[in-house]
Amino acid sequence: MMFAYDDNRQLISAETAKSKIQHYCPDCAEPVQLKQGSIRIAHFAHLRENSCQGLSESESQEHLGLKKLFFKAGKIFDEAWEIEHPIQRLSQRPDLLLEELAVEIQCSTIKLSRLAERMDGYRKAGFQDWWLLGTKLWPKKSWTALHKYICSYHPQKGIYIWMIDAQKIYLRYQIKKMEGEVSFLERTWRLGSTAPTKIFYSVPLTVKKIRYQEIMVTRQRHSLEKGIVRADLQLRPVQQFFYEQRQHILHLPHWFYLPSEFGFLLGEDILVFRYLFARHKGDPKDIISGFVNYRKAADHFWQFPRISKSEIIKALYRETTQLSRIKIFRK
Repeated sequence: MMFAYDDNRQLISAETAKSKIQHYCPDCAEPVQLKQGSIRIAHFAHLRENSCQGLSESESQEHLGLKKLFFKAGKIFDEAWEIEHPIQRLSQRPDLLLEELAVEIQCSTIKLSRLAERMDGYRKAGFQDWWLLGTKLWPKKSWTALHKYICSYHPQKGIYIWMIDAQKIYLRYQIKKMEGEVSFLERTWRLGSTAPTKIFYSVPLTVKKIRYQEIMVTRQRHSLEKGIVRADLQLRPVQQFFYEQRQHILHLPHWFYLPSEFGFLLGEDILVFRYLFARHKGDPKDIISGFVNYRKAADHFWQFPRISKSEIIKALYRETTQLSRIKIFRK
């Protein structure tokens, strides 16, 4: 942490603190140790491991440095960000705070239960929370439960996630999963080039719509076929559903195999949604209740707490309606 109380309950910056004076954690009130040096960034640390819940993670040099860089970037544009400012009605402190916008820069792993608790705390207190991942946690080949927890959704951005390093803020948006592969667009801002709040509220100018082609049907069927051969566990509930309907997952109408904007969220369950759409002739009540019941029976729980499940299902219904009307795929 970069601030701690002195004996007079005054918040003191680690950069100006004196080592001979005792300092205390603003959250748990336990004594903390001042750490200064010519190489590392000045900060306070607990004398021993405890269960303090004030900040989202223990301090690393990356975490400390990114907080300072973010603060300086805001200062260029006269944004009065506060570092580790205590929120009276919450037992937690964001890394940075500007009015009702809390920034959390996550550089190390965190228990999902604790992450959910912090997110829920901000929501109940009426704050917006902006989570940015440090370099060690950036999504690579696999997208973990942590990544899914932090993903958000916007009608124009699609599914998106924020990241940060010592030079830039990154927005990966329109995250999709097609033929088993995750794809996305990316926009970057150099730190200090744009006001942080403007970055947060920005809407990308580049929006890439899916251009549906016949080859997509073939590729998706081939991807499913490979999944069946390797006994992919994620496919089993979908296979079982179609078996019970006396259907085969590889022999459905062509348009069922077209890519979806929501494949990253729902995977191959989208095939079930499209089948229900066709069977119930577009009746939203029967389609949605049938889909919800299927996912519940398959133990497919929603893994994206920052994204409204009902909003996604409504958007999926609109997408499915449009796809069902593309004549060249109605075979």
